[in-house]
Amino acid sequence: MVIIAFCLEASTQIAILSAQSSESHFHPVFHMFFFAITVVFSSLAVSKLICAMHPVAAKLLEKIAIFFVATAFFLAITNAIPLWLKCICWTIYSISFLAILICNRY
Repeated sequence: MVIIAFCLEASTQIAILSAQSSESHFHPVFHMFFFAITVVFSSLAVSKLICAMHPVAAKLLEKIAIFFVATAFFLAITNAIPLWLKCICWTIYSISFLAILICNRY
């Protein structure tokens, strides 16, 4: 969890710096970023509060939160980089997601 907190905090700072230097209003990517952060914190809060009565649902919510942390991180990091590098980063994201799905499936 410490690594998640560090990465999320760093990506948030990078995203805010990028937004400050370019425009006064937020780019639509930031709307997705803020939505992802909202899902992360709500999933973690609910999972901690229901873990005694519903441990399976709590674990699922924690996994959802980790997925959205990774998504928010990629949204924040790729906002200020060139298109070719964005494509490489999102390819890495997609490959990682597929690897996780395949490894958890079998």
